[in-house]
Amino acid sequence: MISEFARKIKPMRVGLIVFAVLISILAPAPGTPVALEGWAVMRTLLLPALAPLVWLVLLLDTLMARVMLGSVDDAERARYRFVIRTNLIVVLLVAALWSRYFVALFQ
Repeated sequence: MISEFARKIKPMRVGLIVFAVLISILAPAPGTPVALEGWAVMRTLLLPALAPLVWLVLLLDTLMARVMLGSVDDAERARYRFVIRTNLIVVLLVAALWSRYFVALFQ
C-alpha cells in the first residue's frame, strides 16, 4: 500500500508530504517561549519559519499538477488527480495544525 502510494505520487512529492506531516506533528503549542540554544531551536524558531514555506510549496505543486492535467493521457490524468487530492489534504492538515500557533503569534 505504501509502495503503491509512493509509486503514484513519485519520490519528490513523498518527501515533501512526509516533511509537511513531520512539521505539522512537531508544531509548538501557542505561546511557547522561543529557545535560543539546543534542540528546542528547531521547534521554536526553525519549524515556524518552514511551515508557511512548505504550505506554499504544496499549493504550488497542486497548481502545477492541475496545469499538467491538460496535457496528459487518461492514466496520467488519474494520477495527477490523486496528487492534487493528496496535496490538498496535507495543505489542510498543515493549516489546521499551525493555525492556532500563528493566530496566537499575531494577537
